Amino acid sequence: MARLAMLIDLTRCIGCDACTVACKQENGTPVDVFFARVLNIEAGKYPHTKRVYLPMLCYHCENPPCLKACPNKAIFKRQDGVVLIDQDRCRGTGACVSSCPYGNIILQEKDAWYLNEDEPYERDFVKPRLQPNVARKCTYCVQRVDEGLDPACVVACPTHARIFGDLDDPTSEISTYIEQEKVQTKRYPFPLLPQAGTKPAGCYLGTMASQDSATLGGRAAPERAEPLPTRGSRSGGKLATVLALLGIGLASLVSSVQAQDHEGEMHAYESSMCASCHGPAGKGDPGPAIVPLALDKWEFAQLVREGKGAMPPTPDSDLSDEDMELIFEELRAADIEIAKAPPPDELYATSSCMGCHGLSAMGGLGPPIAQTKLTEEEFHQIVRKGKGMMPATKESELSDEQVAQVYQEVKQKPWDENLIPLAFKVGQFLSTKNVAIVFLFVTLFALVFGTKVWLYWIRLSAPKQLWSAVKKFGVLRAFGIATWSLIVDGFLVASLWRRNKMRWFLHGLILYGFVGLMLADVLIQIFNPTRAEMPLLDPLKLLPILSGVAALAGVFAVMVRYRTDEYIDNGVTQGRDFLFLNLLLNTLLSGFLVVVMKRTGLTGWVQPIYLWHLASVLLLLATAPFTRFMHVWIVPTMVALTRLCEEIVKSGVELGFSREPSPGRHHKSQRIAEDLMKTLDPNFDGPVNLRYYP
Repeated sequence: MARLAMLIDLTRCIGCDACTVACKQENGTPVDVFFARVLNIEAGKYPHTKRVYLPMLCYHCENPPCLKACPNKAIFKRQDGVVLIDQDRCRGTGACVSSCPYGNIILQEKDAWYLNEDEPYERDFVKPRLQPNVARKCTYCVQRVDEGLDPACVVACPTHARIFGDLDDPTSEISTYIEQEKVQTKRYPFPLLPQAGTKPAGCYLGTMASQDSATLGGRAAPERAEPLPTRGSRSGGKLATVLALLGIGLASLVSSVQAQDHEGEMHAYESSMCASCHGPAGKGDPGPAIVPLALDKWEFAQLVREGKGAMPPTPDSDLSDEDMELIFEELRAADIEIAKAPPPDELYATSSCMGCHGLSAMGGLGPPIAQTKLTEEEFHQIVRKGKGMMPATKESELSDEQVAQVYQEVKQKPWDENLIPLAFKVGQFLSTKNVAIVFLFVTLFALVFGTKVWLYWIRLSAPKQLWSAVKKFGVLRAFGIATWSLIVDGFLVASLWRRNKMRWFLHGLILYGFVGLMLADVLIQIFNPTRAEMPLLDPLKLLPILSGVAALAGVFAVMVRYRTDEYIDNGVTQGRDFLFLNLLLNTLLSGFLVVVMKRTGLTGWVQPIYLWHLASVLLLLATAPFTRFMHVWIVPTMVALTRLCEEIVKSGVELGFSREPSPGRHHKSQRIAEDLMKTLDPNFDGPVNLRYYP
């Protein structure tokens, strides 16, 4: 399967912006919409300064956050790895804009054109492909690529700084170029912002100076390439080398176990002794341990002989070629299995029978209430006042004489464990206290990981660099704009309302139905804690019923859409969507069945179905940070950040730059420039400035 990517050699880029102009001509983008742009980076202080030209474009990530953030399934991933935005499906929500850590998605409320809008070029060529008020980005010029041509920026580059092709094809131009540079200049491709965990297909080759290589014009042969500088000296022989290599593998394994995260989340490259071996230069991926080894024999030999990062070089006198080859084969053949922690015990919540059949009734042995240990007076009080989930029974429904008769019957009824259903045996653990503890832990789990996920998405938007602009703009003013956006763009989903009111209605069935269920649960806890039976027309009864019906209808509508919409599989999130929908469906169906069983008198089915309901609720909460459920808080947050950036740009506040391509992304460009300088020179500790020209 093909995996299209673009490699940019920073040594070759001269900052001429030919790629920028070619991209605009090919895609006909409006004013201030740049799919390809070049950052002019000035770093350091005089006389120790550096200048780097950094071409930017969409990197068509393997784990694209823009795709996950889009609530409308308008962003999808092709089989060849190209990530595209469907202009007809995009609703202009704006969550994808803030979720892209590279600032390569543009959304404008109104387009400004270079030519007259009636000009044939823009009328016939541009506007049919570029819908107004929708998100746009680099497409790798798929209209050309699908015809066997290179993207326009690649063709226009006068220095051949851009190399495009299939990474999975070892004979492609990009693959052969990468292999040649590894040998001839010892340069390895690296991504921008690897800590974002996006796994971009697009990557870069660093400048020669950053690699300490004396090849400025032609390329030096491997034997002429200067060795990398070492840090300190090395003593010891073969045993020290073996221990060092195994230590690196073990340390990396431990760090990889500690850093396991859910799909799509951040895989950070920490600054450690393992990063040089196990990061982009070692494996081309944020991979973990050196076992099983991912390097080939030549790369492994180069790493051992010349060292890398914190690992010093190992001469022949310390480790012969034969011994090094033996170590390589052992590491290549080795395998490590990480034992998974056993699943936690199944936990259940309280049931409607707990009041009669729990600890107070039979010492926790559960139903039936044969040979009850309660006195007749205690039994009578429980019947009249209720207990736990058992509602109070009025005298008009059950007289005192009947209560006494029931008591005598259950008092004398023989105990037979064979008559106890399995669900009731489980019920012996369902005290109110145990249930509260279970829900507390599940809720804390969801809050901790939900907060972690939420912070990850916020970090994608470069909050540190944005904060300086917010202070100039006004903190209270920014807070007001963000809050208003959370309500209007997030909770009320204004963008969907403007574009497609029917889709907004179907979306609202789930969203507002679920909110109604949560509100009803809170109100019932306050006004009807014993869950006593109420008339169907009682507001406390109508609210959860109507909310549940709305949410259930919304779930079925989405499931039908999943079966009929050929574009619904965007290549990354479908499994998470189905998990959320199925858990929500089970929660709603089991909840309705509990009500029906109670109303029809089929009390024997109430407890097992209620256990099913509570288990579904627990799973829905526990998996919320990792499923479509996360859109409830992620999408409004990202939309609010997008709106805030737009308002800051509109305000005309002096942000320290002017005429930036695609305004509103300067803070992300600043972070990228700072991260790039650290990648090119880990010891760099100077100011980093961006320059833009008319």
